[in-house]
Amino acid sequence: MAEFIFVENTFMVPYTKEVADYCDPFSCGDDDLDDFFSHDVFLYEDELLGKTYCWINRENQREIVAIATLSYDGIKTYTLDNPSRNALQRKIPQQKRHRSYPAVLIGRLGVNKTFQGQGLNIGTQLM
Repeated sequence: MAEFIFVENTFMVPYTKEVADYCDPFSCGDDDLDDFFSHDVFLYEDELLGKTYCWINRENQREIVAIATLSYDGIKTYTLDNPSRNALQRKIPQQKRHRSYPAVLIGRLGVNKTFQGQGLNIGTQLM
């Protein structure tokens, strides 16, 4: 496979039942992740635990290149050691400092095994 520039060769859509039905089955080669994305992902969303997005190949719109589930999370400053906490809060005015800050958690991430092991660095490009 030639050079694959992730942002140019894919487009992102929410991973819905319609997308799952339209696209070829997704496999990243990890049984736990494959099971989650094929069976548990929609229950996970129904319970409001996360939202899943996929990146579809522009040349073959039935092929999911990568898929990820995002959730709300937080950075809890009280669990950090003092140097880390000070580095995090150094540029934040005192009146706006909190014990935790909002964050996004990448809960599950998979790259289609068709795109793995070829030096394409899809996961790195996605991050």
